[in-house]
Amino acid sequence: MGARVPGGARHRPDLSPGLRAGRAAARLDRRRGLRGRIRARGFGDRYLPPAGTQIQTHKPSTTIVAHGPYAVTRNPIYLGMVLGQVGLAIGFDSLWILIMLVPFSFVLRHGVIAREEAYLERKFGRVYLDYKSRTRRWI
Repeated sequence: MGARVPGGARHRPDLSPGLRAGRAAARLDRRRGLRGRIRARGFGDRYLPPAGTQIQTHKPSTTIVAHGPYAVTRNPIYLGMVLGQVGLAIGFDSLWILIMLVPFSFVLRHGVIAREEAYLERKFGRVYLDYKSRTRRWI
């Protein structure tokens, strides 16, 4: 609550410098988490269309992209989503966001990535299997 000041408005007590710094750090972490998600989406925008393939998952893939971040991880966009959620959990100081990472990652791994990998194996065969053998799924 706060004390009344002239004019009827409430005066909020000044926050301690430590609390203000903590809130500023949380805002910064939220921005970093969001920036990480935007950057991961940017990987797709930067590397997939120039290679002649689609970002949209409902459209067919036309090639295997194996350069840029795709040379380090087969799923940089999904990795960015997971890291973005971790950043949001830290930024909002929310254990629930972090706990929800478990079912989110499970569905992502078994419901999305497994299907994509099976599709790419059928479509590209040996080319995809070679890429898969030399590039890790996450990091």
